Amino acid sequence: MRNAYIFWKKKTLEFYSMMFVFMISCTLHLGNGTTEDDVKETIEETDDEFNDSNPELNNSTDESADTNYEEVDKNIFKDEDNEVTEIQDEENIEPEFPDLTGTWAQKTVFDGYTDAPILGNVAAWVDMYLLVKQTQHDDQIEIESKMCHMSLGNEKEDFMNLYIPDSFVEALPVIYKKAFLSHNENGKISFFQEKSTEIRSCTLEKEDDDLPVKADDSRVEDWDNDGVPGIMIKVEGIGVNADVSIVQKVFTILRGEVVSSDRIEGLCEWFEWQKVMKTDYSLFKDGSPTTPGDDAERSYFINIKLSDDADCKYVIEHRAELFGE
Repeated sequence: MRNAYIFWKKKTLEFYSMMFVFMISCTLHLGNGTTEDDVKETIEETDDEFNDSNPELNNSTDESADTNYEEVDKNIFKDEDNEVTEIQDEENIEPEFPDLTGTWAQKTVFDGYTDAPILGNVAAWVDMYLLVKQTQHDDQIEIESKMCHMSLGNEKEDFMNLYIPDSFVEALPVIYKKAFLSHNENGKISFFQEKSTEIRSCTLEKEDDDLPVKADDSRVEDWDNDGVPGIMIKVEGIGVNADVSIVQKVFTILRGEVVSSDRIEGLCEWFEWQKVMKTDYSLFKDGSPTTPGDDAERSYFINIKLSDDADCKYVIEHRAELFGE
């Protein structure tokens, strides 16, 4: 840039020298004794004087000056200090969204009712504890979700209750999900986990397909390896002790807000379908799925950030302190 500027300065001086020559040449006819050779000698002496006073030109060429001439045009009138300040300001701009990459504990609650044999239509709920791995790319989050623990409850559980054995939970695979971040009208960051459908202990060509209804359907699988098609849940209560093997389909959608870089919470939209493949208690041949209740705010989720090396065992052992239970 320095050489280009000097080149520009030199050309400017030559321009004024040429103007001087033009003025002299206009006086030659006056007979003052000045010849064309004298004029050329004057120009050469002017160039020598300029080069002597600017030795930098001896180490540069017209080619190098031309190379940087565009740079001079672009920057010669810029304030370099201001330019540096602008770059520093860009580097110090806060990211649009907090970094949510990492390992998280998640509690999800399905709240509704169930039409249970003997009990009838009763309030019921499902508490689920998951280990979630999140990888964030700007406003998008890729999620790996593993079920760690599930518990079922109902308002008459002193008489009868369903529970999920460890074999059921261990049989559930990692589920891959996607979530999105955005700024809402309240000035906060919204979290939206798109619809995720889990098909359990069977295969369907399309998620909208109906579940199998018979154990000998080729689509039914024995996920918990107990020798019975489907995965088993247990029923215990007064005069009742039964095993029920089911296939199941569940979808969830999460909508909430990023409370902080280590907490996300909001509401859960969900639905469940199930079909019984086998049971040793005939009253449960139609199953006992839970249906969403009228109060949408009772179905919710909470995500709490953990250390990267946390696992399902940690989530289960610390769930009370993590989620304030």
